[in-house]
Amino acid sequence: MPSKLAIVTKRLLLRPLKPEDASSLLSLFLIEEVRTQMLTTTFSTLPETKTWIKAVITRPNHSIFSISISLQTRSDTNDDKEAEIIGLIGLNPHDRLLYSIHPDYWGNGYCSEALRPFLMHLFETQTEREVLVAGVHDGNERSVKVLLKCGFVRKEGLASAMGGGGAGSPADSSNDDFSWFQFERSMIPKE
Repeated sequence: MPSKLAIVTKRLLLRPLKPEDASSLLSLFLIEEVRTQMLTTTFSTLPETKTWIKAVITRPNHSIFSISISLQTRSDTNDDKEAEIIGLIGLNPHDRLLYSIHPDYWGNGYCSEALRPFLMHLFETQTEREVLVAGVHDGNERSVKVLLKCGFVRKEGLASAMGGGGAGSPADSSNDDFSWFQFERSMIPKE
């Protein structure tokens, strides 16, 4: 049974990340296609993963969720078995969008399906928030399509996801291989 804080979509369960997820999360982030697309989130050992999870779930206004296939969608109906984590969505330490899906699940629309309700949740729970910024490695067209589909707009001159500046800050020249996108409160997608 999902917690009150969980987000349930037609096919997915997004639930707040917890320390017990460290092993599953590490398995996801050790996949080269996932690791090479991450802007700020890096860990390669179980202790590093546990430390990262502890840090993100204790930050003020933390919003980070695991993504699993919902029990209703799965073919194995063993209710005692927790759903396998196939991805992650939330905010990185610099308040930028962070998401990743296991490559075995790419091309099924899961990332867009997770991002839309995550955005609604984020703007409902952080009422002072007006914008959300995302950075994508140049060449990652799948991620660009997800952002555009979910209402993000390509922006020039946004701050680096590696740095702490906000919208309008000069881009960090060490991150010239990123495209920047912004989502504004007024653009919240309807389910």
